[in-house]
Amino acid sequence: MTEKRYIKENFYDEYAIKKEDTIIAIVDSGTNARKICNELNTLYEENEQLKKELREEQYRTTPITLTTTISDDDFKKIELMLKKYFGDLE
Repeated sequence: MTEKRYIKENFYDEYAIKKEDTIIAIVDSGTNARKICNELNTLYEENEQLKKELREEQYRTTPITLTTTISDDDFKKIELMLKKYFGDLE
């Protein structure tokens, strides 16, 4: 498991569930707070993994578009080469 995003801390006679410096919830049981933190951390990691897979899938399915400019001389060379290999196409 990577870095924990959600932690529990004592908060007077209860327990605070925190993300960074922000209190998300207050729970009366340390066991419940620990379970909630574990579940939130698991969901966070699953979410990050799904985001990574989505980015990879988008990368694989994004078409690559190449553009170029062909000069008249290049076009004439291509026509001559096509005629040489395929004859008169008209």
